[in-house]
Amino acid sequence: MIGGQYKNIVLVGLIIGAFLLYMLISTYWVLGDISNNRSCVKTCDTPITKGTVKEKERQ
Repeated sequence: MIGGQYKNIVLVGLIIGAFLLYMLISTYWVLGDISNNRSCVKTCDTPITKGTVKEKERQ
């Protein structure tokens, strides 16, 4: 069995390693989106007009 008497330490190490790998991959992915102009800057800063709000209230 992997880890023998230290199997809990090995399990925690694997979990932390998987989390760090996830963080590295997601950071790379987000930085790639930002560098390719696919970030939220263009969509989130769009002002909401009164007409848009009224359309949502009707529904």
